Amino acid sequence: YDERLQSIVIPLHALINSSFSDIQIAALKILKLITKDMFKIQNKRNEENDVGDEKLPSNHQKHLPVPFTRILDDTTINSCTLPPKLLIWDAFISSLNQFEPLERVAYCSAMSPYIDQIMPHLFGLLPDPHLFKLQTYYNGGLKQQVMNFFAGANTFVGVNDIIKEGYWNEVRSLLPRYSFRLFYNTCAILPAIVRQWYIKLPRAAATICRSFVTKSITPVIWKTECDQFSSRKMPNKLKVRLLRGARQIVAEYDLEDSTMTLTIEYPVDYPLSVPLIEDERTIVSRETRRKWLLQLTMFLTHQNGSIVDAVLMWAGNIEKHMDGAEDCTICMMTVHSRTYQLPRVRCKQCRKRFHSDCLYKWFDSSNQSTCPLCRASFR
Repeated sequence: YDERLQSIVIPLHALINSSFSDIQIAALKILKLITKDMFKIQNKRNEENDVGDEKLPSNHQKHLPVPFTRILDDTTINSCTLPPKLLIWDAFISSLNQFEPLERVAYCSAMSPYIDQIMPHLFGLLPDPHLFKLQTYYNGGLKQQVMNFFAGANTFVGVNDIIKEGYWNEVRSLLPRYSFRLFYNTCAILPAIVRQWYIKLPRAAATICRSFVTKSITPVIWKTECDQFSSRKMPNKLKVRLLRGARQIVAEYDLEDSTMTLTIEYPVDYPLSVPLIEDERTIVSRETRRKWLLQLTMFLTHQNGSIVDAVLMWAGNIEKHMDGAEDCTICMMTVHSRTYQLPRVRCKQCRKRFHSDCLYKWFDSSNQSTCPLCRASFR
């Protein structure tokens, strides 16, 4: 690291391991500000090696910053209020939105050796869900209840507050509040990693985990996902309906006199289970449709993708497929009203494309197998 960054990083290790929670939180805030720079500098050599290489990028060779690994590899038992390893995990997941998708996947792979020690530790620190008073499902105010509960995990207190009555009780409740916030953020930002950890749990532990996530995590993530659709700009031809009670997102892409429909059903225990994806009225071949569905499934299941990004990806695939598509000269439409197919049968003479159904009807009505446009034979 350069001199400026070193002057910050070197004392930060001691601050994160402080026995005072306020100092730890201050150190965490500083760490979050420099995490992206640390990752970039740590992996600068790899990026330089990628220049001019048109084969495979070396994203899979990304490494964690040395200050991260020093704390993650430390087996010393300390008396910190907030476990330093969880602070490192917090800084890591908070920085992921600053990287490109391929970089995020690579950095998650670099962190994967530590997942099995971080997730059990984090889940073991969660408080009893009854303390949240969150036994009901989404009711409009649920997200705010949760936010109010763990908002205190990010607040500072002054020196004079230490002598106030009840201060140390607040400090003791800081860890469960902070753990809940961090577990929620992990589920929201890295659902695939949470799912991979969950499927390896023993049955008894998995039951406890599923109950907790279903009651306290999934409703909040579902509401956040729904809110994203109102804040993101959608293509003009794309309409999205949110069936909140059924936990379904129905996306409809307008195609002249017809529509393509994508339905995503949100599981009650997300992210422990994956969303169910279905499409209707496809305009593409069976192979292309399978490819699109596989792409969406991979994005949501293994690449920590959000529902809104998945819908936009699906709409983008349709736009690319429709780009340059010609109208059928017989019915004067791009998408067939019954089969929802694009014009695919091409005349060898005039190079014009037709819907196969329209062309067969033309042959039948005209009693000849000639092109409707140039009259060249299709035989």
